[in-house]
Amino acid sequence: MTKIFSKIKTVINNPGIVIWKIQEWNDRKTLQNLQSKSKDFLEKEGVLSFIKKGDKQEYVPDYLKLANLYKLIQTRKPKVILEFGVGFSTIIMAAALKKNYDRYKHSGHLHTVDAEQHWLNNTEAKIPSELKKNVTFYYSPVKIDL
Repeated sequence: MTKIFSKIKTVINNPGIVIWKIQEWNDRKTLQNLQSKSKDFLEKEGVLSFIKKGDKQEYVPDYLKLANLYKLIQTRKPKVILEFGVGFSTIIMAAALKKNYDRYKHSGHLHTVDAEQHWLNNTEAKIPSELKKNVTFYYSPVKIDL
């Protein structure tokens, strides 16, 4: 019972705490909703199937960022993209470039560079053959001069 009174006293003395907690909960729910809608969008576009887990060290895909990247490429219709660091974004960009060609006959190409041959191989193995013609992979080791 003393804990409850202590919490009530804290809220009375500093009501901003409650508002912050509600906002934090609301932000979390909004982000989850956006992630879900983004995942649905990528599924509808037919590109979610390309995002497969490979290596155990991979991060969980951020569907919101991937959907935004996909839409950006479809809107801007770039001829050349240079990416540093391969991953799910590489696959999404290749899919968006292919979609641009299929819809508008606008061709674009992705050049992606990574310092880890392992991640290049991992990503290249995931990309379907119909997307591979839109991507060139480059290995470039990192050299640190001291």
